Amino acid sequence: MIEKSMNNNILSHLSLELEAEGLNYKKASDFQGVLFTKINPDYADYLHKEQLHPYSQYLTFDKNVPVWHVNTLNQEAYTNIIEPLLKTEFDSFKINNGNIDVNVKSKNITTKKYSQLMEDFYEKKASSNIDIEILSLTSFKQRGRYNVTPDLRLIYQSLMMKYSAISGNESMIDEETLEQLIQNSVVSKYQLRTGVFPVEGRVIPGFIGKLGIKFYGTETMMRYIRMLLEFGEYSGIGIKTGMGMGAIRLVKEDVCER
Repeated sequence: MIEKSMNNNILSHLSLELEAEGLNYKKASDFQGVLFTKINPDYADYLHKEQLHPYSQYLTFDKNVPVWHVNTLNQEAYTNIIEPLLKTEFDSFKINNGNIDVNVKSKNITTKKYSQLMEDFYEKKASSNIDIEILSLTSFKQRGRYNVTPDLRLIYQSLMMKYSAISGNESMIDEETLEQLIQNSVVSKYQLRTGVFPVEGRVIPGFIGKLGIKFYGTETMMRYIRMLLEFGEYSGIGIKTGMGMGAIRLVKEDVCER
């Protein structure tokens, strides 16, 4: 049984700098297949049954150098997903779709305890503005259709659901709190473009770029939103985060002066 307790759980981020010809963001979903060849079959079966996965993964390109990012959201996922990728035998692999040979040039692992999120919540001064970089195509499913607008309701709701699924804390999905978050924040700026993400023979529309959020509510609300977004750097937002979509990164916080 997979434990839902947050005690001693960690958030983890593994970045692997790669050397390969022919990689682009459209190959991100193929990397999920690589993951599943490396993990324990019993744990793979568990992941297939879970609606919200305790990991995310995506590709970025730093000066045309491909970097594969793998995040895990609890200790169980770290043990079963990150640890196999850290082994020396995982220094090369093949992407079957396109017959691409991939070499791993370097690996960098960082972790954060959930207790650190809570310490930041209580001790770190709130911010009235946060800029977010959306690193991979992002989309939401709403009433059976794809929504590719930067809708704060969908962003906050996605983060609350993901956090609740990992923590087992159903109080994180609270409609009243969600309404307060929406009423007290706005999209202040954005620089986005749309695109399509290929998944299993079909394409999903999404958006990518930069987004700014301005907060007007209480400092407690600001701290709560910040905590959700910090968690979102590991969980991603929206759909198909295990296939390479929905990656975000906080790039700026302006300290609120009240």
